[in-house]
Amino acid sequence: MLRSAATNPAGRPFYLQVAPPAPHHSMHYDFTDSGTFVSRHWYPPVPAARHWEELSGAALPRPPSFNDPWVSGKPAWLRALDPLTAANVTFLEEIHRLRLRCMRAVDEMVEALVSELDSLGLSDSTFFLFTSDNGYHEGVHRMGSGKTTAFEEDLRVPMMMAGPGLAAGSKVGTTTQHIDIAPTVLALAGLALSLPQLDGVPLPLAAVSDGTLPPSYVYGRPDQGPLRNHLIAEFWGEWVEESIHSHPPYPNLTWKAVRVLRSDQEESYNAGTYCTAAASLSCMILYGILTSESTFCCHWAAAGPLSLEREAGGLPPSLLYPKLYRACTGRPI
Repeated sequence: MLRSAATNPAGRPFYLQVAPPAPHHSMHYDFTDSGTFVSRHWYPPVPAARHWEELSGAALPRPPSFNDPWVSGKPAWLRALDPLTAANVTFLEEIHRLRLRCMRAVDEMVEALVSELDSLGLSDSTFFLFTSDNGYHEGVHRMGSGKTTAFEEDLRVPMMMAGPGLAAGSKVGTTTQHIDIAPTVLALAGLALSLPQLDGVPLPLAAVSDGTLPPSYVYGRPDQGPLRNHLIAEFWGEWVEESIHSHPPYPNLTWKAVRVLRSDQEESYNAGTYCTAAASLSCMILYGILTSESTFCCHWAAAGPLSLEREAGGLPPSLLYPKLYRACTGRPI
């Protein structure tokens, strides 16, 4: 495809999306003879053989929420989890290293793609976007491994972009979502954005332009208004433990969440409701993971309890109790 794009006389834009499964766990499914699903089994990630011995000293991150001692105000399914044992933590640490080793092959793949674009003379006219479909937690809030919760580790994903017109080392300090990727690609290709199916808006690349971004790409320019400071997230389904198999699955982990970024971009609030009527308000300060469920109190391991009235008193009831709660539970707000 890349070689075909390089020889296209019309210089037609191309789009290539590569989605390697690494560093997912391995899975095995059991079915009956008639094809009915019976069970699913999780196994550790399997890196390429050439990377098996690498990164053996990598340490498992331990944010303040790691093996969380504060469970009294959290939803019932989290309160039911026992603290992680030393053996659990050792196992999670090895899972973490296996995931990193799996990513070494992804590194090589990215390098090969960039090298191919360089050799074809396309790299100076191509935009690269690297991201992930979801975050991942390992050991936080007494959970093992997984990705379906409303916590920071699962909601936040890396997004890096490079291309003509973008200033090296620059950063957009606002909220963006994956639904913004399709509009961004269309806008960079010079196509119309009138499709009603598009929920997102183009990424504010004009805010990090080196001055050579096409003038038609206006998204992020000061005259286009303030950058978005909020986002909505949701999940429908069950919570499944991928590593600590003594944790039973929780079938009703359906939640809706709203995140608001403070104007100074140093603190954000994440408010969510669950179909079980539990609620949560999380505070993220300088990328710290500060969470407390149901009680609407913000906790920070290094500074003790923070005052909800002082830190989040300006949040409207519509944020603390999203209207979607009614659709989820059938109960009035």
